[in-house]
Amino acid sequence: MRIAAAGSALFGLLATATASAAGAAGAEGGAVWLADPYVAALLLFAGFTGTMLALLLSGFAAPGLIGIIGFGLFFLGGHQAGYSEGMDVFFFVLGIVLLVLELLVPSFGILGILGAAALVRAILFSFEDMATATIAMLSAFAAAIIVVTLIARRFKERGIWNRFVLRERLTSEEGFVPSASKSSLLGQQGVTVTALRPAGIVDIGGERIDVVTAGEFIAQHARVVVSRVEGTRVIVKEIH
Repeated sequence: MRIAAAGSALFGLLATATASAAGAAGAEGGAVWLADPYVAALLLFAGFTGTMLALLLSGFAAPGLIGIIGFGLFFLGGHQAGYSEGMDVFFFVLGIVLLVLELLVPSFGILGILGAAALVRAILFSFEDMATATIAMLSAFAAAIIVVTLIARRFKERGIWNRFVLRERLTSEEGFVPSASKSSLLGQQGVTVTALRPAGIVDIGGERIDVVTAGEFIAQHARVVVSRVEGTRVIVKEIH
């Protein structure tokens, strides 16, 4: 499966880079090496990329799992290094919930803004200093946007946006019959079956036709002529 292969490649990149960083910082012990700015940025990249792919592309389960793992290792590293006391995870979950609610409940962007702010707060306070946090977060997010855009174009037929696009063609082969043109009635005369106020029915050559006037009232049994035809709309005027 091409989708599984894409997920495996992303996971392989994450595993290789994190393993390399672990070897370089193994003397520190535990999971503190995860808080290294370069490793943290890579984990954020994996988290952003995997989560966005899982949300945008139907059936992208592997990147979704990688996104969860990436964010999980990122927050674990910040906690083990002593940069946070667990509140970062709370704000991260709160941000995700608010963003999901923004998709389901119209809030004029308020929930979306609060959710984004909660996510930013969670990430910034998982680093040793604000400058490093800002650079790592923006770099990871920018790289994730590029990768997600490329993959989304490759698998655009599976995108969530397809749920909002009408793809059914209204053709005769699909069983749809277009309305017959009324242009042949132009100039023909008839008698009003009902009063036209301004819409009503006119008998033209023994056929009852739904018509309208240009705005005037025409009494029943009056003689009229078709003055204009606009698609299926027949406009008549009285013959004096």
